Amino acid sequence: MSHVLTATFFLTLAWLLQLYLVFPLEQELRLEDPNATVFSYVFLPHGAKVLIAMFLMAWSLPVIFIVAFGSGIMFGFDPFYAFLGAVLAATTAIMPIWLLNYVTSKPMNYPVFRYDNGNLNLFRASMLLVVAVAFVNSAFQAALAKAMLDINPDPQLTIGFLTGDIIGGFVCVIGGILFFRFFLKRGLDAK
Repeated sequence: MSHVLTATFFLTLAWLLQLYLVFPLEQELRLEDPNATVFSYVFLPHGAKVLIAMFLMAWSLPVIFIVAFGSGIMFGFDPFYAFLGAVLAATTAIMPIWLLNYVTSKPMNYPVFRYDNGNLNLFRASMLLVVAVAFVNSAFQAALAKAMLDINPDPQLTIGFLTGDIIGGFVCVIGGILFFRFFLKRGLDAK
């Protein structure tokens, strides 16, 4: 249970960093870009969501759902739309990981961060999942927005969102690998 609370804190922290540090900084740097208020080129919550899914597997579903639903309500979306968006955010975060485990003959809920093939293979698997989750999530979220909000996604916005998800995922994966390898593993080796 403490892992779930820690993950909820981590994902909430990623959202707070995004809203109060990354978004304002990007808006200052991208003054001429009319989309600067709409999307970020470094979207940390996506990376945090993927990391949480890789660590907690099925236990990540309620964590991602609760934080995504709260974010949707905070941004003023209709509760039903926020609910469906949160369901999609949670399920699309775990589906590519389950597929990777299936293809690599691992148990369905085998955490990616337990792969013992070294940093480079962990990085490759993590980035593959960051990109896969970004594409799957954006496709389902775009379909939901089209169906419920009658929004036709602009190609420039779509590319911007995907870029932000992938770069934000890269930042979080590098941070997660460094944290895991240098702090947690050293702490476990010291015991």
